[in-house]
Amino acid sequence: MTLDPFTLITTLAVMHFLATAILIFVWHVNRSIPGVGFWALGRVCLTLALVAFALRPVTPLVPSVLTATGLLIAGLHFVWQGNLAFMKRSSPRLVIVVGLYGVVLMGMVYWSSVELNFMARTVLSAMIFITFDWLFVRALWPREGDEVYFFGKLMALAFVLSGCAQIVRAVVALSGGSGHTLLEPAAATQMGLMTAIVMSLISAMAYMAIIMEFLKKDLVRQAERDPLTGVFNRRAFHAVGNHILARSRRDGRAVSLLILDLDHFKSVNDTHGHWAGDTVLRRVVDLVQGVLRAQDVLVRLGGEEFAMMLPATVQSEALHVAERIRKVIEAELFEIGAGAIRVTTSLGVTSISTMSDNHEIDDLIKRADIALYQAKDEGRNRVCVSP
Repeated sequence: MTLDPFTLITTLAVMHFLATAILIFVWHVNRSIPGVGFWALGRVCLTLALVAFALRPVTPLVPSVLTATGLLIAGLHFVWQGNLAFMKRSSPRLVIVVGLYGVVLMGMVYWSSVELNFMARTVLSAMIFITFDWLFVRALWPREGDEVYFFGKLMALAFVLSGCAQIVRAVVALSGGSGHTLLEPAAATQMGLMTAIVMSLISAMAYMAIIMEFLKKDLVRQAERDPLTGVFNRRAFHAVGNHILARSRRDGRAVSLLILDLDHFKSVNDTHGHWAGDTVLRRVVDLVQGVLRAQDVLVRLGGEEFAMMLPATVQSEALHVAERIRKVIEAELFEIGAGAIRVTTSLGVTSISTMSDNHEIDDLIKRADIALYQAKDEGRNRVCVSP
């Protein structure tokens, strides 16, 4: 069945406009979500590019090609930047990117003015989409340590299929199926527009789903994380701690728990203000995380008290970690405004070398607390282990 390219372009433009309006609204009410603003800006550019393509019959060829292709590249670029921002990835140097885009535009202008060759423009257009599809997949597919988004992975797979469709489109164009103008119902043109319509639908739904997934994860983060330091809170500690105990019980491995309390921390708040105390707490978390391993869990129990769960760690190793933490905090000069202070800490350590079904996270906390109070009774700024 032959479909009129003008009708397809108009349909695609209307779909893009509606999806873009929804995305702009979502961005307006959720500006804290990274990348959404770029997605909305990208779709605005793509919608304007489609309008420019639809106006090709009443617009001089070279300005039409330059405007439509420029907007197309700009739209795809902003969508790519949105993907990178959402997945917290860095962008390449702008000079290199702009240079590559300039080369592509020069090719489009050349084959629409110096040498009229619609087939070459069709193939170049397919190459633009193939390149961006590849960049989209690289940006959205999670790497080690990334937050995993199911719909992000689904979207990446959709871009893989889109890239494959564009490869077929380029082959069809090279085989003589490109026609002579954009609005001629040739096979390559119809294939490109139908692929764009399908991807517009998929991307509009996928980006909404990704945003919902992000908001759901953010609610979980807010429920589990301490808002000041960003580490787990006491509520989440029981779930995480019991999971570590269950795994240690299954694997027959030791597990250790450290409880840290900053010495005379109330005087910091009373003397320098609560903002200074907050600064110290955030810096303490940074210092402790610099000592801990990736598998260790840091929790703020409340106030200036923290707990550290160390899987697969025997008592001697836990004592070594606790002593390193004590020394690194003691050596730190905490900058608070124009001045600086020093802080010391007391730590209690407990370990379980042989796991049993009777061990629970509350038991470890009680044992580590006993050791912590012993450290305080003996003069603070020291590490004690529970008997």
